[in-house]
Amino acid sequence: MEEIVFGSRGAARSPWDLSEPELAAACRFIAEGRVRHAAGMLRTEAIQLFIVWIETLNMPVRTGDDRETRAALLSGLRKRTIQVLVRLRQVSERSTPVC
Repeated sequence: MEEIVFGSRGAARSPWDLSEPELAAACRFIAEGRVRHAAGMLRTEAIQLFIVWIETLNMPVRTGDDRETRAALLSGLRKRTIQVLVRLRQVSERSTPVC
């Protein structure tokens, strides 16, 4: 999971390549405090995002309106989660000494 959150140097995956469940899992990883560089605000936001991810992924889709609502929520969650992951990577790169 750490590779998803921080991206490993050899990995070609970026936050934009992650699926919805992987983005939700990244939020959970940050929310559980397993990321050393996640400050209080980032961790709090990850907790809130994870809760909304779970609600949205488990949302029943019965009508076209339900599908539209779910698609809009997923789009917004994807965008915000990617912003958090990019910000977290920037913070971690600044605080990690380069040899």
